[in-house]
Amino acid sequence: MNNEEKKSHVGLIIGIIIGAVVFLGLCIFGIITIFGSVLFGKNTPNTTVTDEEKTFYGESFEIKYKYPWTEANGKLTNGEEQKYLKYKNNDIVLYALGTSDLSKTATTDFSTSTGKFKLYNDFREYWGRTENISNGTGTFFTLTDKTYYASMDYTRGKVTGKLYLIASEENNALLSFTTQVNIDKYNADEEVLKLFKNMNISTLYDDELSGYLDTMSNWNTYKTARSGELGSKKTIEGGWRILANSEEYWTFKKGEFYYYKSVNELNDNYYQGTYKVYTGKTGAAKVGIESSKIDNIVAKNKGIKETDIYTLILTPKKIISGGEDKSSTNLGSEDWHMVWILVDHGKEGIEGQMLNVKTADTSYYVKVKD
Repeated sequence: MNNEEKKSHVGLIIGIIIGAVVFLGLCIFGIITIFGSVLFGKNTPNTTVTDEEKTFYGESFEIKYKYPWTEANGKLTNGEEQKYLKYKNNDIVLYALGTSDLSKTATTDFSTSTGKFKLYNDFREYWGRTENISNGTGTFFTLTDKTYYASMDYTRGKVTGKLYLIASEENNALLSFTTQVNIDKYNADEEVLKLFKNMNISTLYDDELSGYLDTMSNWNTYKTARSGELGSKKTIEGGWRILANSEEYWTFKKGEFYYYKSVNELNDNYYQGTYKVYTGKTGAAKVGIESSKIDNIVAKNKGIKETDIYTLILTPKKIISGGEDKSSTNLGSEDWHMVWILVDHGKEGIEGQMLNVKTADTSYYVKVKD
């Protein structure tokens, strides 16, 4: 990423509405779920030998690295792509599992030695239900100022590696990683810890500070989805393409919406209906969101105004699937409640951060048409 592509300071502001724990969706079980689903196959690393320092962007963190570390892509068993770092010829594979609010994940004050020991053992106990866990640090040790690490070995069949926890008191963040190791595990551990010492962690706040999380993971990760012609008007009306490994696409125009499975196929596989739109605290109140949440978004995010926060109440009228109208059987009777927060990234485009109020699901979009 060059200097023109640096991350926005606006950050991932959906978390302000639904709170850090719900937004992150990460409990210990969530880590296990992700860990058990990664399948590395073909990858597309940059194998050019260079001393140039690069940056790996993850959810709420970024890591500076140089060759022989390179970035690559693998696939989860559900088909989704997973970015990771590899050392030389897959001697070490390092990928992130998840991020959570440290103050909510630790059941005892983490600043104490008892709290560090307790958090380590909570994770070891849970991971041990599905993995063969051995050895380990036994607690958290200092990595850098106010940042701590813990690790433990795991074995799954012929696969071995380590599970890592990185805790930042300063940023109220707990990050988890895992490695798959094909070299001496002690040398691997040394190389991985060097990376972690070059890691910048974004700040997670507790509910008292509205759950703000400063990261632009989707915006940076799915840059190809926002290439080509883009919209420029900071309004909800227009066309919005998802920033993810899919082609989902929304259009909003004069009270009518379409939600397509693919931006490249607008004649099939879509919902059509009507919507009512409101802005700011007035709209938030209509779907049960406290006005203080909107005040916090505006106060904590430079460039975001109350009028940039849209509440949409959508009424689906039709569903077309596989070329057939299935409205009578598949449509459902409930309205959809969504909040869209629009973020202006200047020449890079307009981002829409969307929250489904009823399910707490979040999605991120780029405006491709005004």
